Amino acid sequence: MVFDLVDLRQFMHRRYGIDPAKIHLGSELVADLGLDELDRIELFMYLEQRYEAIFPDESLIRYESILELIIYVVLKKMEEAIPKSPFFMAV
Repeated sequence: MVFDLVDLRQFMHRRYGIDPAKIHLGSELVADLGLDELDRIELFMYLEQRYEAIFPDESLIRYESILELIIYVVLKKMEEAIPKSPFFMAV
């Protein structure tokens, strides 16, 4: 699974009017990009749809930066890819 930062920049530019050059790995969603709670919900809904994943509601408040979001999405997709067998569950 590859996370597409360019795609995320384009979405955030279209939806929130944020300059794509300001969106980088270290960007904080609230402090740097000015997203409010509703914006973050929309962003998570977009990521769920784009990467075909379901994120728990509590993850909305846990992740503050673009890098944290990317790591979360990639790990979530990896978790979903691991077969649910007793062998893998024991490891």
